[in-house]
Amino acid sequence: MIAVIRKLWIGGYPLSAAFWKFYVGLDVLVILAAFPTTIVSALLNVNLVYPLLLIRFAILILTSVGVWRSAGHTVSSAEKPMAEMWAILARAVVVVWLFSIVLKNIAALMGMTWDQALSAAVSAFFRTLKSIGL
Repeated sequence: MIAVIRKLWIGGYPLSAAFWKFYVGLDVLVILAAFPTTIVSALLNVNLVYPLLLIRFAILILTSVGVWRSAGHTVSSAEKPMAEMWAILARAVVVVWLFSIVLKNIAALMGMTWDQALSAAVSAFFRTLKSIGL
């Protein structure tokens, strides 16, 4: 298990395996585990969802780094003509997904809807660009 985690962390898996098997596959498994966990939490009147969220967050960080590094190895080796495009797309998915999760959590903490948080983030981004003269 530790060897698998270490190999994923350093980007040792092919990009397709890092993305589909680990990034997507593990997230789907955690989401599927959330359903019975939520039911058991309600029946036992114990909150088991927060530990699951922490596990999901840890897996997300691990798999995001693994996909990012695997994409870097894919671009540098250029084994296939489409390898660079897939590497760029995989990195874009990681960035967008992480941004989405961070924004959703900030919105929840601030008592905002996701749309309000996205609007505030976009406004802040453009204000920052304007302030630095871009």
